[in-house]
Amino acid sequence: GAMINLSLSYLDRPARREIHVLTSDATLGVDMIAGTLMEDGKIEHYPVAPDATYGAMHQALLSGDTEFVCTLDEGLNVLVLIEAIERAAVEQNWQTVESQ
Repeated sequence: GAMINLSLSYLDRPARREIHVLTSDATLGVDMIAGTLMEDGKIEHYPVAPDATYGAMHQALLSGDTEFVCTLDEGLNVLVLIEAIERAAVEQNWQTVESQ
């Protein structure tokens, strides 16, 4: 199994968008602001303009490209996760999330 830590804080100054994945075989880290991928200490750079992903998402939507569009159930699961994150922040405790 893997343990994943996702940090997407819209309040931090400066902004942070990071994903950390710990497995029995490797440690991975993604810094979406810096455009870096780290695997067991080795860093690779993937420079991307700050708003490029948003532009690509809107362009795909306008052109009818639905290859990466989530299903209704997937979208609802994201909302359940967001609610759990907000509840955890207010209540200062871990939350259990059940997918729909």
